Amino acid sequence: MKYRKQIFLGLALFFSFFIGLINAEASEFNYSVTPVIPDNQIDKSKTYYDLLMSPGQSQTVEVQLQNDTENDLVIENSINSATTNLNGVVEYGANNIKADASLKYNLKDLATVDSEVTIPKKSGIVLSIKLTMPNEKIDGVIAGGITFKEKQADSTTATSSDEQGLAIKNEYSYVVAILLRQNETQLAPNLNLLDVTAGQVNSRNVINAQFQNPEATYLNQLKLENKVTKKEVVKYYFHHQLISYKWHLIQTFLIQFH
Repeated sequence: MKYRKQIFLGLALFFSFFIGLINAEASEFNYSVTPVIPDNQIDKSKTYYDLLMSPGQSQTVEVQLQNDTENDLVIENSINSATTNLNGVVEYGANNIKADASLKYNLKDLATVDSEVTIPKKSGIVLSIKLTMPNEKIDGVIAGGITFKEKQADSTTATSSDEQGLAIKNEYSYVVAILLRQNETQLAPNLNLLDVTAGQVNSRNVINAQFQNPEATYLNQLKLENKVTKKEVVKYYFHHQLISYKWHLIQTFLIQFH
C-alpha cells in the first residue's frame, strides 16, 4: 500500500481566495522550503507566488532549500497546472487529473526548473524557476504550482509487517502555488454542466456530474443543489446540496453525489 501526504505551502481554502501555509512536523521532512518573494508580487504577505507580469515577460524566481541533516539530500522538482479534485478542492501539486481541453496556457509550458537538485548536508541552496508570460494579452489567472519531493531508495522508505504482509511507503512533498497575471481584472464566473452519469465507487451507487469552468478565474462560494426525478414526474427521489466549493479556472472536474 502506498500513501501520499502532501503538505501545501499553497493551500486553497473553501470560503475565500486565500492560499496559506500548513506546517509539517519535523519528523516528516528532512528539508525546508522558503519561497523568495519578488518585487512584482501582488501581495507580499503571501508565502506563495502571485505575480503581476507583462505580456512576453520572462522572470526568474527563487526558492531557498535548507538541509539540516547529516546526509546529502536529492530533491525532485516538478511543475503542474492547478486542477480541481472530486472534493471540490483546488490542487496545485502533481496528480492524475487531466487538464481540460479548453486550457490555453498550462503552467507546465511556461515554467522551467531543474528536475533534480542536491542539497549538501547541513547546508542550503537556492533553486531558480524561470517563468515566461505568454506574448498575448490576457485577463485572468494562470495557476499551478511547483512540487518538491525528497528522492529516496525503496529500502529506506518502506516498512514491512509480517502479520499483514504489507509494505507501507509514506511520501511527503511541499507544494508552492504559482499564480501569474497580466492585470487584476476580475472575470465574470461561468459554469457548464457537461455530463451526468450513474456509477459506483467502493460498491456504493453514485451520480457523476461533470462540470467545466471555462474562465481563467476561480469560482468561490458556490452552491450546488441536485435533484433526481423520474421522467415527467415532479416528485424527486434524491436531493443533495453542496455549499462553498472553490473551483479552479479553466478546468473540467467531476463531482460525485452519494
